[in-house]
Amino acid sequence: MTSVPLSLLLIIASIVTFIVLCYKGLSPIVSALIATAIVAIADTNGFKFGYFTMFPMVTTGFMQYMLLPFLTGAIFGTLMNSSGCNAKFGTWLVSKAGPQLAPYTLALLTVILLLGGVMSYVFVVAYLSFGILKAANLPRVVGLTIMSGYMPIGMILLCGATTTQLIPTQFLGTTIYAGLPMGVVMSVVCAIMVTIYVEALIHACRKDGKGWDGTEEMEAQMSFNEADLPSLISAILPIVVVVVGCIVLINVYKIDSTASIVIAQAAASVLILAMNWNRIKENKLKVLSEGAQAALVPLVGSSLVVGFAGVVGNTAAYGAMVNWVSTLQINPYVLTIVGTALCCAICADAMGGLSAFFTVMAPTLIASGANLNVVHKLAGAASATFDSLPHNGNINISLQVFGLTHKEGYKHMFIVQTLFPVVYTLIGLVIALVFC
Repeated sequence: MTSVPLSLLLIIASIVTFIVLCYKGLSPIVSALIATAIVAIADTNGFKFGYFTMFPMVTTGFMQYMLLPFLTGAIFGTLMNSSGCNAKFGTWLVSKAGPQLAPYTLALLTVILLLGGVMSYVFVVAYLSFGILKAANLPRVVGLTIMSGYMPIGMILLCGATTTQLIPTQFLGTTIYAGLPMGVVMSVVCAIMVTIYVEALIHACRKDGKGWDGTEEMEAQMSFNEADLPSLISAILPIVVVVVGCIVLINVYKIDSTASIVIAQAAASVLILAMNWNRIKENKLKVLSEGAQAALVPLVGSSLVVGFAGVVGNTAAYGAMVNWVSTLQINPYVLTIVGTALCCAICADAMGGLSAFFTVMAPTLIASGANLNVVHKLAGAASATFDSLPHNGNINISLQVFGLTHKEGYKHMFIVQTLFPVVYTLIGLVIALVFC
């Protein structure tokens, strides 16, 4: 076992390596393999265990959990493109709301999907964005920024049925509705900041002459004459099936969220095929195959990144940091924010950071007499700050699905997913200190 200073040095070296390689254009898959090899030297059970046991175990665990949601989500998105549904929905929306307001449909869709517990929201939002962005003549980075910026509202700030929300309930005995009034305030602050930033980004894109920049593959799927496009009902109904289906299955019938997502996305895909069979010009089996293949790279990439985080969490430095947090004699609300942010930052994973923090600190926080609903909400907000570093799994999924590199998209994601969350988390802390 390496010493704490040495393991910390190896963690930093691995993270820096990961970031540099991604910015140089290397695939996150290869970058994760190299970065993990560095940090695995610091594994408490040795390199062999870290790289050949812990890394594959965590990687395959995440892959097993997300395989079906990723596959059905990508197939759904591909069918929406190939059938012309995305093009129809995008052109109709832009014609009604205008090119300035239409993109914010993506914000609403992101929040609704996450409130419903749809963890494969990236695929749904990304694919639907292509038609809207093309009709509004905006680059893909605008859609990426809107989705990334509004994501925390549905995932943690309100009452989304997501894993990030559920983890605190297991330790504190709270519900997903914990701290909702504070969450509403932080959501408003988040929405204002993100909207201002997106508007500035759109203005800059217009000024620089940057418009729709879809890849050749995207263009091939979306090359429809207006006369060949499906009806508006045919375009919108599959979206309704995914959104409403997930929400009803999860919250009414209490079906497991993963199963609900898969069922809803599969049902919507079947509906697209049934209503647009003759409109899909390519071989139907080929389209389905392309959809499945589109899921594989993001799935493998994000799984390896999660595996990397798992190895980081099994180092002496990470354990020492968690133990150090437990010794801090400070206000419980301040402790919650500092401890959660640190845990999430080191492993670049909100779920892993929250679990590590509450495993150690939940008894102390409960005994402190602090309002546990407030603790729940502050922890969720803090988990959305420094977890969103370049090697975060969700960051890599989002970039890959939108077809953008770290160099092209991450700077915008850093602002809306790291800097802005710091602001509204501190506002939440002020509210807690003054009123709780």
